[in-house]
Amino acid sequence: MEMGGFSISRDSDVPLYRQLETSLRDALAAGAIPPGERLPAIQEMAVELHVSRNTVRRAFQNLAADGLLEGSAASGFRARGPAHSPTPSPRQPEFNRPAVLEEIELGRLRAPAYPQPLQPDFPDIEEFPLKCWESLRAQVLKQSAPDLLRHVEAAGYLPLREAIAVRLRETRGVNCTAKQVIVCAGAQQALHLAIQTLLSPGGLVGMEEPGRYAVKAAFLHAGARVLPLLVDEEGMIAPEARRQNPPVLMYVTPANQFPLGVKLSNARRSSLLEFARDTFTWILEDDSGGELCYSGQPASSLQGADGHGRVVYLGATGKTLFPSLEIAYLVVPPALLENFLKTKELLGAQPCAIDQATLAQFILEGHLEAHVRRMNTLYYQRLQALAQSVDAELNEFIDPEQADGGLQAVGWLKRGIDEQAVVQSASGAQVDVRPLSSFGRTALLRPGVVFGFAGSSEKQIAAAVKRFARTLRGAARPNFLQRLVGRPQQ
Repeated sequence: MEMGGFSISRDSDVPLYRQLETSLRDALAAGAIPPGERLPAIQEMAVELHVSRNTVRRAFQNLAADGLLEGSAASGFRARGPAHSPTPSPRQPEFNRPAVLEEIELGRLRAPAYPQPLQPDFPDIEEFPLKCWESLRAQVLKQSAPDLLRHVEAAGYLPLREAIAVRLRETRGVNCTAKQVIVCAGAQQALHLAIQTLLSPGGLVGMEEPGRYAVKAAFLHAGARVLPLLVDEEGMIAPEARRQNPPVLMYVTPANQFPLGVKLSNARRSSLLEFARDTFTWILEDDSGGELCYSGQPASSLQGADGHGRVVYLGATGKTLFPSLEIAYLVVPPALLENFLKTKELLGAQPCAIDQATLAQFILEGHLEAHVRRMNTLYYQRLQALAQSVDAELNEFIDPEQADGGLQAVGWLKRGIDEQAVVQSASGAQVDVRPLSSFGRTALLRPGVVFGFAGSSEKQIAAAVKRFARTLRGAARPNFLQRLVGRPQQ
């Protein structure tokens, strides 16, 4: 049989095995694969379609389970054809974690240790007060060395939890006590802790679209079904149409949506909390970097407005301090606390107690507050430098969107400019500009790119944008222009 007619899209939210299964099912129903015809070997089809063997194997096995194919992975599969095909009964596909892992892109789960200029979502590490940190570390070791060499309780080092609770109440409006704070080994562990406590395989999760790839991958890895929730200028839209079949959990970044940078409006906050209250849906509020605000006051937490205990709050230090610290925390409603602690005990990993004690002192002595203030000023200056450079060097291609928080900024492509061609030019200029479509596709969005600015100096930003613009213009040969401009947008 010929394989040229099968359409496999890596940009789709539909898993690759499901796309292949649908294409084969349609071909069988149309008679394009006649009864008795042998399908290509799993290895052969995987090579031809540039997918994994697990992807092909799972598609074949699902069709065989529905009576459309006969055979096995060892002996090969043949088409039974429509005449032999019973009408398949609706069934819940079995969760296959190895198949999910085959489709997760490892390089997109974690930022590189040495990022290129303009990488989104990466903080400045040169300005961190390292001498102060080292002094505090030596101080806590001198005072508490024996205790800090032991295991700490599953919820984390108590003085740190107390310091976090006080700071969150004062700066983010979070309603909590130290008992509700659970310290985790990084934001991804905090996310997995929430997933494993609140979700079962097959559970429905609502998530911002566009949104964080690593978060979506974590949900898929847990066997969840992901429901895209669109984002506009007011933030994420609650799934009002699904009140009869609501998600178990909704993930949202209300203070600074990633990657679009919008704040969740007051009206949307109210509708999300009302939806969660009425449908008994949990909300996971990711407020990592919520203090990074460059105009006005930072938006207060969603958790602080929750009067019914439906919000689990997630915070982390990687964006405000430095990435390798790997200390994050959850604020858990009292009704969930015992189950979260059980899951935390099972996960086992705990940040180094010495680092936890050092961070507690860093917070208590006011160094974190001072550092956040300094970085907000610095990042605002760098954001302005990025906007000015893009406007000066790339104004024929990109309209910069003014961000007011976070570690990324969106640039909207001019009418007819092709996103992938622009990103390829950025790669050629050794700058890390991401296509907006890589964070999720939606018809509401114009084509665009996502810039970083926080991890580069103003001089580095200007040089990187100039290099990017030079590469983009230098590539403007006729064949490139055909790709760059592409079809006019409707």
